[in-house]
Amino acid sequence: MLNIIREQPTAESLAKIFAESPSIHLLPPENDPAWRAAASNPVAAHFIKPIREQALAEIDSPMPVLTDELYADYFKTGIRTNFELLWFERRRRVARAAIATLTEPEPTAREKFRQSLIAKLTTVLDEVSWTFPAHAPTEPTGKNPMMIDLFAAETCNLFAEMLDVFGDSLTALRPRIVARLKTQFFDNYLTGEFWWPKSPNNWNAVCHQGVLGAALAVSDDPALLGRLFSRAAQMLPTFLAGFGADGGSSEGPGYWGYGFGWYMELNRQLEARTKGKLSIVEGDPHVRAIAQFGPRMTLTNGNAVNFADGSHAAVPRPGLLQYLGERFDSAFIRSHAALGWQRATGKPFSVNGQRDDFLNFSRLLLRCPTTLGPPQKLPDGDLFMPDLAVAVSRFHDRAGNVWEFAAKAGHNEEHHNHNDLGSYLLNIDGKRMLIEIGAPEYVRDFFKKETRYTFIAARSLGHPVPLINRQEQPMGAEYKATSLQKDFDDKHVALTIDLTAGYAAEAGCRKCVREFEIDKPAGRLRVTDTFELAKADALETAIITDSPITLRDGFATITRDGVTLRITPDENTMIREVQKHPYRTHAPADGTVDRIVLVPKKLSTNAVIGYSIDLVAVASS
Repeated sequence: MLNIIREQPTAESLAKIFAESPSIHLLPPENDPAWRAAASNPVAAHFIKPIREQALAEIDSPMPVLTDELYADYFKTGIRTNFELLWFERRRRVARAAIATLTEPEPTAREKFRQSLIAKLTTVLDEVSWTFPAHAPTEPTGKNPMMIDLFAAETCNLFAEMLDVFGDSLTALRPRIVARLKTQFFDNYLTGEFWWPKSPNNWNAVCHQGVLGAALAVSDDPALLGRLFSRAAQMLPTFLAGFGADGGSSEGPGYWGYGFGWYMELNRQLEARTKGKLSIVEGDPHVRAIAQFGPRMTLTNGNAVNFADGSHAAVPRPGLLQYLGERFDSAFIRSHAALGWQRATGKPFSVNGQRDDFLNFSRLLLRCPTTLGPPQKLPDGDLFMPDLAVAVSRFHDRAGNVWEFAAKAGHNEEHHNHNDLGSYLLNIDGKRMLIEIGAPEYVRDFFKKETRYTFIAARSLGHPVPLINRQEQPMGAEYKATSLQKDFDDKHVALTIDLTAGYAAEAGCRKCVREFEIDKPAGRLRVTDTFELAKADALETAIITDSPITLRDGFATITRDGVTLRITPDENTMIREVQKHPYRTHAPADGTVDRIVLVPKKLSTNAVIGYSIDLVAVASS
């Protein structure tokens, strides 16, 4: 098996391999036994039932309309969601109709679903532009028919897979689909100039998968495939370079599932299409390390470590984990896949999320096990990722409560950066007690450097980090933190982070060192910040939560779902106030985050702010 990323073969040599590998179905065609097996799988029934019910409810409903006014809305307002929510809904309806067609056993009903699918696909095919207006920001119309962005690439792959699976049913649409894919994507990829092939983030992988995955599904031209993959082999290493040697990415586990998940889907398609002759992962230990990142950042109760623009709910999809576990023969990833299947079947299945599309639905059903093993739980353990500069600790206190703690160092020009050096989060029994806000609503100003850090979610004010002489941490790679002491054992965690270089000269910071100490049996976290300052006009740090807070007798309590934490300032520290900050969540919806502000009782140039966090109550379940 030839890894084209590592070997960099010529377009001619690749064309020869493709010529020797006649095209095949990359997904089972409509009447393949694999879909009947999925339809009769008792575990998969948990997913299929709500998909079919929703598809039936909208079988004759018109698709939401993307009007010219909606396309132009972003250019006028900077608001993305008015357009994007409907864009995603149109693709979801295609996905639901497709899955209903593939899993419906009764012929008459199946034909109705098929006609609904064809009508919906025709509507999407009629869209002049598949690109998000936010990704064509200079176009007053919001339309760019030749742009290859994340979501045009996704739509490209969607139509290729529709031809692959429903080919005979789409005879009338095939010429239009093939012509559009060739012009907008295959030829355009080879001759156009785009920024994302040179970027080490999720765009690189997702756009490549959309274009190349579609070509693998619909093209019989070995020379075209050779040219496409020869160019991709030069660009995809940049994506992998966005991950440290430890496999971590500051984009976080959610974007890992998106970017790396789509990268791995492209690998599956390439290996299948060439019958194992070509690969983009074979024999690469770095890719194996990357494959473990999502599971490593997974926390209890469907939570994840969500620094920067990460979502706390960004746990890896079980279908992706199933493939990763098999492809890399990893017991660690397989165990997370087993947990993922149990978690997914233990709650109502959503068919209306942003990523509830055909790519994910189809892989979910085709990879779903027929039985679930014994209940799985995440094991205790400590982890430090040196390149990512993130520490994670999971342990049980002596009362049996699960503590999950994560903290970060790094620098302030990371992917989806927040100015958050020294930030941390704490979950108890799967409940988010001390939080990272994660991504707010995505609007134009959030992606402009001059305005991004006016948002509470991205600025230091929205994180549990010091403000020194009223100065927050600035944005820029030169503002960085260094991990110093790192001691982990069965009873303790000790982590020290030097934040001195995280502040600009105006802060007058000669030294700022943060120490985390955890007594695991007792269930206690201590945070101590030690300062040496050139001046001492103001100094504070904060605790960030979205749970109810009570102040009494100099300490604070935070309560969520029966779990209560007590915040006890050290003798030289006091709680000054609780600040409430409204913001727009990523959903989007109105939200509020609270800052418990701690300050030294006596302000000086040699100051210490310290506090303890103790678990004082857990409601019996």
